[in-house]
Amino acid sequence: MVGTWNIRALGDLTGKWLAGPKDSPNRDWHSIACLAEVICRFDVVAVQESRRNPAALKRLLASLGPDWRVIISDATEGAAGNGERIAFL
Repeated sequence: MVGTWNIRALGDLTGKWLAGPKDSPNRDWHSIACLAEVICRFDVVAVQESRRNPAALKRLLASLGPDWRVIISDATEGAAGNGERIAFL
């Protein structure tokens, strides 16, 4: 099964959920576990808005377990790109 998910501003990872710059969320371990619970039901998932900082994406991949891998694009440069990437899990 293939899915796609626009996970808003998936970048920073914190000890608890906080509002970050421009009100973009910093994910905590609990929110990463919730994301992993949904993603693990698919075979392939495209994740939009993965940010330049891969901390939350790395934690998400670790939460999914050793059977999961990621292919990720380069970060989009410039103000319009927001340093975003697309990741395929």
